[in-house]
Amino acid sequence: MKVSKVVYLAEGPAKLSADYIRLKMTLVKGGVDQDWTDFDGDSKTMNERTWSVAHGDRAGAGIEADQLRVEAFDLEIDSHILEVDGKRILVPLTGALKTATYRFPL
Repeated sequence: MKVSKVVYLAEGPAKLSADYIRLKMTLVKGGVDQDWTDFDGDSKTMNERTWSVAHGDRAGAGIEADQLRVEAFDLEIDSHILEVDGKRILVPLTGALKTATYRFPL
């Protein structure tokens, strides 16, 4: 799938709580990392933060990927969602001060 943007959405309790979280997102194709970014901050102010995939003159042009790998830290309040070109992915909770890595097929 060609991915041009990933949007972080805080819904329900996460939107109201301003819970501190960190997400390192990596787009992967055929097992090889293609591009990555970090979102770091509180869930309330990060709501609707967008990662425009690709850089420089190609910003937002997108890249091919078959997987989104997410290293999530300190997700203890529901609901953290990543919207990958319209496809919604609910990121599971990690627990307080814990890191977990999740892989989502695209």
